[in-house]
Amino acid sequence: MIEMKDAISVGIDIGGSATKISLLCGEDEVVLRGPYRKQPSLGELAAELSDLLDEVLGMGERQIERDEINAIGVSLAGPVNADGVLEHASNIPAMKGMKIGEWLPTVLGVKAEVLALTDALSAALCEHQRNPVSGRAIYLSMGTGLGGAVLDDGIPLVITRGTPGHFGHLDVSGGEEDAPMIAGSGRGSLEAYVGANMLREAGVPIDDPAESLDHDRMQVAIGGLARGIRILLAIYRPNYIYLMGGMSLVFEPALLQLRTMIADDLTPAAPEQWVVERAESSPFAASIGAASVAQAKYLRTRMRHEGMSETEIRIHQASRRKATTRESVSE
Repeated sequence: MIEMKDAISVGIDIGGSATKISLLCGEDEVVLRGPYRKQPSLGELAAELSDLLDEVLGMGERQIERDEINAIGVSLAGPVNADGVLEHASNIPAMKGMKIGEWLPTVLGVKAEVLALTDALSAALCEHQRNPVSGRAIYLSMGTGLGGAVLDDGIPLVITRGTPGHFGHLDVSGGEEDAPMIAGSGRGSLEAYVGANMLREAGVPIDDPAESLDHDRMQVAIGGLARGIRILLAIYRPNYIYLMGGMSLVFEPALLQLRTMIADDLTPAAPEQWVVERAESSPFAASIGAASVAQAKYLRTRMRHEGMSETEIRIHQASRRKATTRESVSE
């Protein structure tokens, strides 16, 4: 029977400011971050991805060749439709309208199947696998923009285009005369309030989260985030809301203030018990999650080819998840 140790997968998180890549060889994990860049051309992005793949394949216990890769997961800051076309890519406009499953194997020189997910869902699945919670949880992926995922006991809630909705596009303007604006998501959008580039351009010292709290623009961002979470609590009624991604570190010192602003005269439609925390996930959660989901899909396909029934596959993967969780706890 094929096991996890027999599968080699790569996860690529193509972010607005950098690319992160993860290599899963069985249960071994190697991660690498590319250089900072902004809105690369397709040619520049293709060269970057090829170079990063070469580097990460040589970082493990042995050199891995490209033709040994069994599966590729790619994490994107935008929805991919049923035809595999990236419909929205405000952070990397050159990628809009691309068929990711055709373009990426050509760029990387591999034959493995490509599985595309949103960055928020990839990161959420990684976080839940490592720190599982019961009930409904919302994961907000905070970086150059903002994305979101909803998991019900670890199962994604999908409403449209592979997402539960576009959380970063929520209008959370609170009456400001000149609400912040991002062309890709509109004036007053949540990601216009909390996105890294927007805060950086306003002079917020995001490299020093404690100092950031004293900046007027950061206080505006905290207010916008509080209003966004109040909306999510009313509509989705989650038990948990987790802040993820690099910008979650910037907002972590404001968590107490944030919770107070959320709770103030909150609608009774929200659940009685809710938690807002920063997730414990790695900065590489999106690329690791993409690699992990692609690896699991590859293993499931191989198990079917070996004649295993769906029930047998589910039992096998459930036992694998329980074993991984026990190992994580014991560490």
